[in-house]
Amino acid sequence: MSKMHEIRIASVAVLFAAWSYSAQAQLDGSTINVSAYYPDTSSVYQNGGNTVVSGSTEYPTGSFPSYNPTWSVDVTDNQMIITGSGFRVCGIICG
Repeated sequence: MSKMHEIRIASVAVLFAAWSYSAQAQLDGSTINVSAYYPDTSSVYQNGGNTVVSGSTEYPTGSFPSYNPTWSVDVTDNQMIITGSGFRVCGIICG
């Protein structure tokens, strides 16, 4: 394989990586609404209200006092992190 061919492959790989990164959804600065649903996925038990995704925890402990007062919900550009105790239902991958 020639040196020019190796450079061309590396350039295509870098361009593809840059394109795929820019195609990902970025939630920072977006308005979101997280709500607790119970007893099924059609019944809103407690609405967390609208908030803007930032570097801090969007729904701190106590944001869902009727559903589970120990929960806090942090939303990043690519994940939702629920912490607390007494998880009744986990509709997302928990870990």
